[in-house]
Amino acid sequence: MLNKTLCFITSVTLLLGGCTGLQTSTPESPAIIEKKPTAAAPANFEPDTLYTLLVAELAGQRNRYDIMLGNYLSAAKKTGDPGLAERATRIAVSLKAHKAALAAAELWHKSAPENTQAKEVLAGQLVISQKLEQAIALLEQLLASNGDANLEALTANSQALTPAQRNELILQIKRLINLYPANPQLLQSQAILLQLNGRSEEALQHAIQLYRIQPSPRSLSLTAKLNHQVGNTEKALNDLSNGLETFPKSRALAVLYAQMLVDAKQLIKAQQQFKLLLQQYPLDHQLKLTLALLCLENGDNTDGEQLLQELTKVPEMTNEAYYFLGQSAQKQQLSETAIKHYRQVKGGQRLLPAYHKLGTLLLETDQRYKLQNAFEEARANNPKQRNSLFIIEAELLSEKNDIDTALALLNRALKNLARRHKPTLHPRYGDRKN
Repeated sequence: MLNKTLCFITSVTLLLGGCTGLQTSTPESPAIIEKKPTAAAPANFEPDTLYTLLVAELAGQRNRYDIMLGNYLSAAKKTGDPGLAERATRIAVSLKAHKAALAAAELWHKSAPENTQAKEVLAGQLVISQKLEQAIALLEQLLASNGDANLEALTANSQALTPAQRNELILQIKRLINLYPANPQLLQSQAILLQLNGRSEEALQHAIQLYRIQPSPRSLSLTAKLNHQVGNTEKALNDLSNGLETFPKSRALAVLYAQMLVDAKQLIKAQQQFKLLLQQYPLDHQLKLTLALLCLENGDNTDGEQLLQELTKVPEMTNEAYYFLGQSAQKQQLSETAIKHYRQVKGGQRLLPAYHKLGTLLLETDQRYKLQNAFEEARANNPKQRNSLFIIEAELLSEKNDIDTALALLNRALKNLARRHKPTLHPRYGDRKN
């Protein structure tokens, strides 16, 4: 029970933290469709180009991003306008249309050769296309001219490379670090690339150096994650605890700290940390759910169940809340209360496990007469789960050696199946009957 609950708490806190998860994640490419760069004045475009752009925007409003991208790319090629090329690039990157993104980024760079962002985005697309020499050449240009470069796109896109290709990129960035030893973007990128290739100890050294040069919640988070990965969990927890005094407003650090406490099975401290987080973000329902589960795991049933009761009034959390209320009651051997809660799970991913537990409890408490009604109601309300609910009910009956009723139920289920579905469980019960 403990391991299952901890796994669930960890998965919820991963959602809470986004990139604050325990795995060192690379930054995502910038979201693009929403950002509309300034293009040349409409008067500078020919009527057919204006029409192409109008169709593109209308297509985007109707979620036809393929048409939108094609039209912007066509207009950018025709006009050589950097604003249109940027817009085409951002749409293509957002859609992960890598071939079009590379073509658009090249147009953008060609039409605006001094634009820093155009070079950065193009470098990222060159990495995806495995044109590493060209990507590094652009990176060197940026560092030579500005002394700095935003490498997030390049680092994020390196996930598409093979380990051997990433090693090549690591060697090139190492060379650049020797030229620019205090560049935080280079240190961060190198740390992430090394981590992706399983070289966490080396990655940690770069992360530590990065934090010395540029103390921030982000660099501290990277260092803590890598310390955790190499087995220095206590060091990571101490650094995060101290870091929260330096950066008290960083939600990402606070969530990471709480999550790492769970991972280290320091559940009392984790409960206290999530309680502090919930005080700061009282409308965060995932935080409330995680705190409720920690309370239950720590034996604080009153507070845990109160939090879950509050979540039953939140439409998107109702099924989760009733499921865990049922679990709590079942753990306390309050069978009737557990049955009542499980019956309140009306759909979602908790439906099937809730009804398996519900059926088990009904059979254990000699309430078989309620079993059929409960499952019939669930099947009526959840047609997509209909077959799975038939199977669960039949298996529960079979476990009680009521093979005849289980077979009759499965025969009924088979009649409702479309012809393309191949029955798999019916013969199994037939064998057991024989």
